[in-house]
Amino acid sequence: MTRRDYHHRFYPNHYYHIYNRSVDGSKLFSNLGNYEFFLIKWDKYVLNYIDIYAYALIPNHFHFLVKVKSISQFNRKSISNYTPNKYLEIQFKKLFSSYALAYNNQQNRNGNLFTKRFKRVSIDSEKYLTTLIHYIHHNPIHHGLTDNYNKWPFTSYSAMI
Repeated sequence: MTRRDYHHRFYPNHYYHIYNRSVDGSKLFSNLGNYEFFLIKWDKYVLNYIDIYAYALIPNHFHFLVKVKSISQFNRKSISNYTPNKYLEIQFKKLFSSYALAYNNQQNRNGNLFTKRFKRVSIDSEKYLTTLIHYIHHNPIHHGLTDNYNKWPFTSYSAMI
């Protein structure tokens, strides 16, 4: 697999860059409550199976650097009929669907909010891992949302420092 493959399979104990954006460049997050609600949904649907190492929520997209937890997290009876990859795909679908339904209702909008398939790229080297941490935390500065890493509240930068 190359990095151009944006839909790598999830494997336990592997790192991934997970990201997605809105379908038409519109906002995914319109207010503080939206950011918080998205993270609550993240916790509900995927946090039991994924450790977060870095993240940034931007008004029209997001980035996460994660590590899939060990296979023992996937051996519970309720998910025993699925591979970790399939189960995580289902959980992400639930995350995006539940967030989109609530957001669309709040914003009086209809239709898809996220692009159809979220992207996930396997991290294949330590250099790529460290580059990605910088890239994710620099994203709010790159998009002109702030001029300082500490000033954008919707990243993991402050927690890492």
